[in-house]
Amino acid sequence: MPEAGAASHIAAKYPALNSPRFQQRFLCLLYLLIIVWLNGYICRQAFFIEYTGKMNSMHGFWIAIAKLAGDHWYKPSWWPYWYNGMPFEYTYAPLVPGLTAAISRLSGFSAARAFLMVSAGVYCLSPAALFLMARQLTRRTGWSFIAAIVYSFSAASELLLPDANFSLSHLRDARRLYLSFVWDEVPHQLGLALVCVAILFLARAMEDHRFRSYLRAGLCISLALLSSAFGATALLLLAACLLATCEGEVKRRNLSFVLLCGLMAYLAMCPYLPPSLILTIRSDAKVFPLMAWTAASFWTLAGVAGGGFLLWLVSRQWRPWYLRCFFLFAYLAFAIPALDKKYTLHFLPEAGRYTIELELALVLLLVFGIALLVDRLPKAARIVLAIALLGPLYQQVASQRRFSRNVIAPADITKTIEYQIARWIEPNLPGWRVSAPGSVWPWLNTFSKVRQFSGGSFPTAPNVVQLRADWELPGDVHETAIPVLWYKAYGVDAVIEPGPDSPEFWQPHEHGHQFDAALPVIWEQSDTRIYAVPRPVRSLAHVIPRSAVVSRAPTGTADNEEVKTYVAALEAPAAPIPAFLWLDDNRARVHASVAAGQVISVQVTYHPGWKATAGNAAVPLSKDGLGQMILSPGHAGEYDITLSYDGGWEAWLCRAVSAIVIFGTALAFFRVRRKRAA
Repeated sequence: MPEAGAASHIAAKYPALNSPRFQQRFLCLLYLLIIVWLNGYICRQAFFIEYTGKMNSMHGFWIAIAKLAGDHWYKPSWWPYWYNGMPFEYTYAPLVPGLTAAISRLSGFSAARAFLMVSAGVYCLSPAALFLMARQLTRRTGWSFIAAIVYSFSAASELLLPDANFSLSHLRDARRLYLSFVWDEVPHQLGLALVCVAILFLARAMEDHRFRSYLRAGLCISLALLSSAFGATALLLLAACLLATCEGEVKRRNLSFVLLCGLMAYLAMCPYLPPSLILTIRSDAKVFPLMAWTAASFWTLAGVAGGGFLLWLVSRQWRPWYLRCFFLFAYLAFAIPALDKKYTLHFLPEAGRYTIELELALVLLLVFGIALLVDRLPKAARIVLAIALLGPLYQQVASQRRFSRNVIAPADITKTIEYQIARWIEPNLPGWRVSAPGSVWPWLNTFSKVRQFSGGSFPTAPNVVQLRADWELPGDVHETAIPVLWYKAYGVDAVIEPGPDSPEFWQPHEHGHQFDAALPVIWEQSDTRIYAVPRPVRSLAHVIPRSAVVSRAPTGTADNEEVKTYVAALEAPAAPIPAFLWLDDNRARVHASVAAGQVISVQVTYHPGWKATAGNAAVPLSKDGLGQMILSPGHAGEYDITLSYDGGWEAWLCRAVSAIVIFGTALAFFRVRRKRAA
């Protein structure tokens, strides 16, 4: 036959096509294309939509970073829009908003459309990452493909920790799609996908001990840390299970290399996760009882670790080894959210969100556990079983496609109350600082450059005193004096408050319109009101007596005697009126007349990266008990002070360390390549 002759001619000309290695790679590529195509088919409209109108999510939060960051990605920069200002690296893990900004800039699409493209890309590639990791660990390409398909179209975590009343139908829910496009788990899912690829290369490195394998693993670890804080925990859990169960020479040498790889990966990206930010996250967790570390947290951690050790002992004779790895990972991924959900016990912040790791772990355990049983069946029975499962798979794909069309649909963003508020405030209240609630704050900076009293991700808020005040202020609906006092102390000019009939999603003020009798209404629409906070001078700089400075951090909004003295000094009729002007995000100017015994209070979050100069002379700058800046000129007189932010010594040290690690790693890589070539 001519076709057979042509095939034999091609095989003779390219003998590599007949090699098992080529055939395995071709099959792997084919499986990857099928996985990505099926997931892309489910969510394909997300690549062409700008807004879906899911205002309950934090999507606007990441879009805002992508739109407003500019050159903040490259150098130490101040972010003046949230929490009265914060270092840019405190805003959020940068990978998702960074990818959004890059796609927007390169394509010319809006940041909103670019974000949905990133979300869809993460949704399509996450199962592919699981496939590649499973294939590396198990050497079973076909079953790894099945695991990726099951992960794509099922919600295995619903079997153990259902979101609602238990029902087996929840196993078929499009939970991963819902979390990506309706809620806030795109960075979390991206981090987990990158952890899977990192584990792939770590496992390969523990076999071949090649520099390039560790280099690839380190790159993926860095990217996982840049995508989400959950990525670090998932990496620790999965890497620990791998090291504890992998057969062969997994002894001190491998452990040392893995730890070194992880350390170098962190140092390479540490400018975006400096030690001070880690300490801030730990400090902020204390504000929220369900996140704070307690004595119960220690015993919970000890119990989970002890249970894991016992299961490791019990399963020592299990074969194949990777089933033990998946079993231990599933145990850890279940214990963390289950203890939090059932008994409110935790040793990690936001422990309930680790059901995403549980989803992946259960799929690996169930699929490869079933594989051991199916392998015992005759070949004909396996073929019949595979054909029989095509029908349910087709139905599941069709069902999730219908669900996707309903969930990911274009919306007119201009009709939302969040858009209308933002577009009104920016031209009508220029320079005002605003306290925004519920679903308004994540979207306020998507549509404007309004500066907010809160606005950011609360675990990374740079000022724990302000965070505690912001969390407590809604309080009693009949209490207005205490909230107004604290708003004045932090330079808040306007407060947004939705009523019970407002279209704002979260309805944080249960009764609504708390400030009707206390503050003047300056805007109202759709049962949503904006109140003006009376301030004699709408400036962020004030000359006050040194004795009026809040000297210690209040323990709560009820602890406000020093705050009352401070606010009284701000509103004193004889107080000089200084001028405050933002020159750009990193610089501001203060012009003030200061008498003996007076200081300048600047209602901007203090950070060691701020410097103050008057002419060529430095002006002492310190932090008050509210976490804001105090300028202390040396003597009475007129001062023209420039405030500039350079990140401080930590920012530059982290960048120097990062550059050394990246340059040194690149140099070592090329030396190894040259040596191998020689």
